[in-house]
Amino acid sequence: MTIHQTSAIVPAGMESAGPDYGFAPGRVAGGLLFVSGQIGVDGTGALGATEQEQARLALANLGRVLEAAGCGFADIVEMTTMHVGDCTKVNAWFLDLKKDLFADPYPAWTSMGVTSLAIPGALIEISAVAALPQA
Repeated sequence: MTIHQTSAIVPAGMESAGPDYGFAPGRVAGGLLFVSGQIGVDGTGALGATEQEQARLALANLGRVLEAAGCGFADIVEMTTMHVGDCTKVNAWFLDLKKDLFADPYPAWTSMGVTSLAIPGALIEISAVAALPQA
């Protein structure tokens, strides 16, 4: 697949992001893939029942955008996670999810607590920047 320097990355099932919300799930610029915040919804749009399930789904959705651009988790150079509520408790379970996806060299990571997210009931949102593989 050829990815152009201004390509929007829209995996199957995420086509409504543009017309409904005015954004692309991913966007290529300057040899990088910028992935919009992914929340913990399944293929039907239903939120996961717990914060941990939402995190697993958000990471899976992030993976779908990466894959559509020819990337993987190893290509992520920066990741931001936003957690509703007290972010100090996140490491107790989120680090284990990350260990299954990332190895050295690890991406830069910012984790922050927020009061709410744009979708009611969403508890986590994950955005990332990935380096496109060299052709």
